[in-house]
Amino acid sequence: MANVFDYLDWRGDLTLDLVPLCDVDALVLSRLSYLPLDGLVPPEGAPVGTLMRQLLASKPPLLLPEDGRFIPALAASQRFCEMWIMDYVNQIDLESQTQFAAITVALGDGRHFVAFRGTDGTLVGWKEDFNMAFLSPVPGQEYSVKYVNMVTGWLHQPFYIGGHSKGGNLAVYSAMKCAPFVRKR
Repeated sequence: MANVFDYLDWRGDLTLDLVPLCDVDALVLSRLSYLPLDGLVPPEGAPVGTLMRQLLASKPPLLLPEDGRFIPALAASQRFCEMWIMDYVNQIDLESQTQFAAITVALGDGRHFVAFRGTDGTLVGWKEDFNMAFLSPVPGQEYSVKYVNMVTGWLHQPFYIGGHSKGGNLAVYSAMKCAPFVRKR
């Protein structure tokens, strides 16, 4: 069965101006939000390729076993390496039982993709998942709305919102609860 690495091999050399953004691209961009980019993303942002090479050089503990293959594939991909990652946020709050992470990716064609991280391997992340069964909203959902409203405050171009697992829930929640002028875009 084909996977994201097959896609990066197959479409990694084709930029968005040649082949439009698709669902698998959204998966790749959502997967980017899982990478440990703490201390690497400057306030103005940086290209994906540059950040992936810095991440490899820093030898951080990887969140997922596939990261060792995913990171170099992104760095080498013409499709993704020139996109810019900005507004990286990674918050863990034991008291409020919140695990929240998000990035905004400038696609290079005027559009942006806001990606929310799903559950990571922390106990707090799993606790927040369980809290979602009986609390609404959980703090991560509230953070997602604030993040979307904040990012789109300076962003006037069209944008997408996505995420995997709990990140998908945060994407849907923030899309429904963001400011009305943001929701229209």
